[in-house]
Amino acid sequence: MSTADSAPIIPAPAATAPAEPAGAARTGDRASLVAPLLVLSATTALAFKGIVAKLAYGAGVDVAGILLLRFGLAVPMFWLIYQFFLKQPNQAPLHWRDVLLCVPTGILFAIATEADFRALVYLDAGTSRLVLFTYPAIILLAMAAIERRMPALRTVVLMAATYGGLLLVLRPAAGGAAAAADYWVGAAWAFTSAVTYGLFLVASRPVMKRTGSARFTVLSNTITFLIVIPFGLRHGVPEVPSLQAFTWGTIIAAVCTVLPFFLMNEGVRRWGAERASRLSLVGPVVTLAAAWIILGEQLGPLELAGAAIVIAGVAALELAGKKAGAKS
Repeated sequence: MSTADSAPIIPAPAATAPAEPAGAARTGDRASLVAPLLVLSATTALAFKGIVAKLAYGAGVDVAGILLLRFGLAVPMFWLIYQFFLKQPNQAPLHWRDVLLCVPTGILFAIATEADFRALVYLDAGTSRLVLFTYPAIILLAMAAIERRMPALRTVVLMAATYGGLLLVLRPAAGGAAAAADYWVGAAWAFTSAVTYGLFLVASRPVMKRTGSARFTVLSNTITFLIVIPFGLRHGVPEVPSLQAFTWGTIIAAVCTVLPFFLMNEGVRRWGAERASRLSLVGPVVTLAAAWIILGEQLGPLELAGAAIVIAGVAALELAGKKAGAKS
């Protein structure tokens, strides 16, 4: 949408202004719904990643297999879409320095993704999503360290409340010491994913300014795939996945990886990053509901209260981060 398209239209005086056709009003209403629907669709697709991964595990795929399937299928899709739809003819060519700058972000994303899928081996999809959802707190801490300043007292209080709510969610089920140990192993993997994903987002911002978001996404995911390959092949060539497992892997790659990127980018372009960020807060709610309906996962009253505290705390942290950025 160009600037002219989004400029406000000043109406003529009421006595001479023609009545707006009913069809035009309905068209405007529909257009105003496109952006939030795009953001909501992207958020929903991302929220289902853990659900589909659980189904893939049930079909016999392990962590290495799901990583190879996800990036092995997603990276060619990204390249094809970039070449045919997103490549700009007058865009400055990339230099090797730009490619090398994408290596650390590719490594961070590889660690975050592997840790996320490993957490799903031990944790319910909804619980794992809630732990990962705390990455905005990691971003605020990382930015405070980079800028060599102490986080504001309000930020510290909100972080304490958020992770306090997370502890309510992460109470190990009463299933013996071994079950509790596995539960906390899963929590550790999920928190590792949250930390590395938050650092990935911090590190990617300056790189994205140099390369552009589309080229950065293609390069970063390609580097991640190159890192994942030796991990997936370290025990030899994996078995050919079953048709069911391959189907779930394709869904993770296409629906839960590639599609959300383009939907969210278009939603942000039409609606703005701040409103898109607020709507994306429904992601954990979608995961919890889908995990309950599809996988039969349930949280007790105390865990649900903890989930509500986490979501509210992250929302407040994001708002605090935006205010701090506006002041600086």
